[in-house]
Amino acid sequence: MLLGLQGAEKFIRIAFKVIEAGEQPIGIILVAPPGAGKSYLLTSFKGDGWVVCHDISGHGLETLMIEMSNRKTGYLVLPDMIRAFGRTNARNSLFAVLNVILEEGLTQIQRSDVKFRFNEPVKFGFIGAITTKEFLNRKKDMESVGLFSRCFVFSFKYTPEDTKRIVEYVSKNGLPKPDERIPLEVDEIKPVVVDEVAEYIKNLGHLLARLKNESFPFRSIKLIRKLVKGSARYCKRNKATIEDIVQVYSFLPFLVYDATDLDYRILTYIGKETILEKKEYVDYDEMTKKAKMYSEETISKSLMNLHAKGFISIRKNKITYGRIFYGEEMREANSYSNKEFQDNTL
Repeated sequence: MLLGLQGAEKFIRIAFKVIEAGEQPIGIILVAPPGAGKSYLLTSFKGDGWVVCHDISGHGLETLMIEMSNRKTGYLVLPDMIRAFGRTNARNSLFAVLNVILEEGLTQIQRSDVKFRFNEPVKFGFIGAITTKEFLNRKKDMESVGLFSRCFVFSFKYTPEDTKRIVEYVSKNGLPKPDERIPLEVDEIKPVVVDEVAEYIKNLGHLLARLKNESFPFRSIKLIRKLVKGSARYCKRNKATIEDIVQVYSFLPFLVYDATDLDYRILTYIGKETILEKKEYVDYDEMTKKAKMYSEETISKSLMNLHAKGFISIRKNKITYGRIFYGEEMREANSYSNKEFQDNTL
């Protein structure tokens, strides 16, 4: 698959499992510079609930509505958002349609020459890819119809080492063929959230909301809950565990700043060693050896970014997860009543 986007690939797989866990699908916008591989990533999956659309204008909209009406739920995928909207001046209207699909479900859509009605609301998730420059240009349009507030931005970039490895791999092996696409399988397991995990969900939601400068954490808490359930479903468990919390925690940098695959690898490794295997800390030199495909400069930069945002704590050569796993964040989150938490998250 894409050697530098393991975090993004795993995130999409888990997001797809959210609907299989009995949750409403989520909205995701992948943001990265041109050539990073975001569009290629989205076209590398196949599944019954995976509706890929390259053109949402003209007759493309009619084809899309017919295909979506044949399914109860799933994900609408736009590998190139600007290209999909490129032939129409009514981008705001199309953004509004996507917002309705995410929020309450689409019951009908009407244009001067065609009208669609659905027997029941069509509730689809949305995953779109867009370049960093175009995202900034269209951000106000998305905000004006409420779409941006419904979607979570997953922003990533390559390190120089990732770029080198990808070029070497593709030059030697070529790109995957269509019949090698990764299937997104469907099952009936619906994971539940146990009390210990629910506490961590609440705290991760507060952490994400604070890093994004949001006044109210409930939307972030709901996202964390869905991803945790999706992770449990992805691992074929009917109960969410602390392992799912570690997995979702590894995604959070992508929702806050332009993270790299190395950030994802580091958080996953630290979580495995300190939280799951209960080691006191991870040694810096040991981690450098584990990530030998990256230069020490790249590793140091990634660690400093994670430390500055509070995802990890570095003291001398000892590295641990951030304070959320060691009590302080727990006390802050507990200021919300249990009823308020239940009503808005579980």
